[in-house]
Amino acid sequence: MIVSPCETCPRLQSSSGTQTPTVSLYWAIKMKMMRPFKKVYAFGDSYTDTGNTYSSTGPSSFTHVSNPPYGTTFFHHPTNRYSDGRLMIDFVAQALSIPFLPPYRNPKSDKSYGVNFAVAGSTAIIHSFFVKNNLTLNITPQSLQTQLIWFNKFLESKGCNGSTTSQECTAALNDALFWVGEIGANDYAYSSFGTSVSRTTIRKLAIYSVTSFLQALLNKGAKYILVQGLPPTGCLTLSMALAPTDDRDDMGCVGSLNKLSYLHNTILQAKLNDLRKKFPQAVIVYADFWNAYANIVKGAKNYGFRELFKVCCGSGGGTYNFDALGTCGSPVSTACTNPSRYINWDGVHLTEAMYELNSYESYRSRTYNLQAVTMSSSYLPATTDSLVQATETKTPSEAISILYRILDNPSSSSEALRIKEQAISNLSDLLRQENRAEELKNLLTQLLPFFSLIPKAKTAKIVRGIVDAVAKIPDTSDLQIALCKEIVLWTRAEKRTFLRQRIEARLAALLMENKEYSEALNLLSGLIKEVRRLDDKLLLVDIDLLESKLHFSLRNLPKAKAALTAARTAANAIYVPPAQQGIIDLQSGILHAEEKDYKTAYSYFYEAFEAFNALEDPQAIYSLKYMLLCKIMVSQADDVAGIISSPKVGLQYQGPELDAMKAIADAHSKRSLKLFETALRNYKAQLEEDPIVHRHLSSLYDTLLEQNLCRLIEPFSRVEIAHIAELIELPADHVEKKLSQMILDKKFAGTLDQGAGCLVIFDDPKTDAIYPATFLMIPKQMLYIQLR
Repeated sequence: MIVSPCETCPRLQSSSGTQTPTVSLYWAIKMKMMRPFKKVYAFGDSYTDTGNTYSSTGPSSFTHVSNPPYGTTFFHHPTNRYSDGRLMIDFVAQALSIPFLPPYRNPKSDKSYGVNFAVAGSTAIIHSFFVKNNLTLNITPQSLQTQLIWFNKFLESKGCNGSTTSQECTAALNDALFWVGEIGANDYAYSSFGTSVSRTTIRKLAIYSVTSFLQALLNKGAKYILVQGLPPTGCLTLSMALAPTDDRDDMGCVGSLNKLSYLHNTILQAKLNDLRKKFPQAVIVYADFWNAYANIVKGAKNYGFRELFKVCCGSGGGTYNFDALGTCGSPVSTACTNPSRYINWDGVHLTEAMYELNSYESYRSRTYNLQAVTMSSSYLPATTDSLVQATETKTPSEAISILYRILDNPSSSSEALRIKEQAISNLSDLLRQENRAEELKNLLTQLLPFFSLIPKAKTAKIVRGIVDAVAKIPDTSDLQIALCKEIVLWTRAEKRTFLRQRIEARLAALLMENKEYSEALNLLSGLIKEVRRLDDKLLLVDIDLLESKLHFSLRNLPKAKAALTAARTAANAIYVPPAQQGIIDLQSGILHAEEKDYKTAYSYFYEAFEAFNALEDPQAIYSLKYMLLCKIMVSQADDVAGIISSPKVGLQYQGPELDAMKAIADAHSKRSLKLFETALRNYKAQLEEDPIVHRHLSSLYDTLLEQNLCRLIEPFSRVEIAHIAELIELPADHVEKKLSQMILDKKFAGTLDQGAGCLVIFDDPKTDAIYPATFLMIPKQMLYIQLR
């Protein structure tokens, strides 16, 4: 569950009088705990630009940044920031108690506390690439390369001219935070229309440009660098307005674009890890803008947002209030009265409230960790003593904080890696015990660079362990699905085939539980072919079993049986663990019970119970429950009490599950419909909400109803239907329909006199001997004729 900032930080009154979540104080306190950076150098695009462009020099679609209502929320006048107020870099500056970073292009500004080189519309790839491929579209000519040139000129003005290092030059780099804001979104946007250049090419070139830029900064002497990933670009209003409506993900955003930016971020993190190895003296932190943004969208109402995709400032009205020919600041545009209720400001850029919450959410959920950009004393040594220190804390929160600090240690020695693996295991357990599922998900994102330092087998173990930990937290099915989808994207990018296949199998199972059957089937169909080619029989058994369960849920019994047969065939060729064999037997029993072959089903359920009981697996109780169901369905309800009281069952399985089956068996033995209905009411969770038991309850109810009706009408030759309904305590029309069905099914001989409202019962008709005698006579006559 996402925690609203209002639960952990103050709420202030907005100008409109409504309460809006404000996190400046919280953010400032946290930044004070970090290294006291004296300077900040910022790079990026319009999400970071504090004034290097203005209306006539900015991106062609947003040429009114110098006009109101830009800047009205905080500055009360336009400042050439693409928002109604402050950007994320402004909140960082405030928290560090330094002035807002001046734009590089302002020659009169005081640059003693840092400079902002970011340019709205800037690309990661050099501008000439877009010109060469006819992708200019009047785009901003600046790129990261331009910003690096500006930075070099700035350093030269401080006396940094290659061989000479002045005192002023050293002061310009020491204790400086290099903030590389998100960059690359424009590269994808500019290449979206009318081009043969693939997105794969754009991604490779963009990430190469970013890493080359970072390496240049590190070679200059940069020590502390924070690199921001791309946001989920599919959640921007411009994307929503242009994309087809069937291209949506679980957030309601454009799914294809969100996957694109997520894959970009995944590969970027791997490249950052390579730089960490190459420059061990530097601290390079990844800021996960994507997950911070996604967390806010998913919990938008908790954060005070009412409009997720509609722009605050725009024109055109409708769902998005966005028209590319009448963007914010133009004469035809209008602005909302309370921007803090909106995520999107002008269709591409965000509101001040969203930038501020991204700052908070990023720190709270540790999607990036600015505390890593501190002096060496901020992290703990990766030693056994540190692990012991975590276990000796008084509260889980303290232990979690210590374990995070162990993971922040930059050391990559074999001993440090071993300690970190143990810290991850302990941290996962603590977060699970505290039901912090969202933080577990973010932990996995944070660990992606770490995975490149350890063997793939250990990576798979950690990933699956975290997924299992999230699964143990109640009401997290949607989060588990989102987590598995993210892991699949990462494993595809990293070419970790075996881990991907197992996570995809897990994802298919989650989709089935969520009743998203078509998506689960599509996923399984491709996965089965791939695993069969690899001949991974153990995984194939799991997938075939899952396919069988999926087809059974869709009431496709032939395909369910075929998939189960395939699972058995694969299982016969290898050693199958007892737990998996138990699952096979359990599914076999379920399918046989569906075919009304309850005796065979009982045998399979018994085998499953034996396997699960030996392993003390929780599924043993369900196997036992289905065994009792089979006994009841074959009219051997009297055996139920004996099975329940047997030594093998004992006291360990006593509880509501067995009590429910005992109540049904008692009702069946006494042929009491009233007791049956009482059992259904008293044990609804154990009976009606169990999909397997529920499938057979209607048949059992019909059998019991027929037995009761036959018993009631037995003394009569003619009886009023209302009298039978009164005796059986059911509505008269319901009784009449059932009697009609029983007559048609030849359960007894009779007819309904609807005029009199009576049931007339006939004696059992005697078989007329004429017909069988006639059939015997015909062959004899034919023989006689032939002899004549």
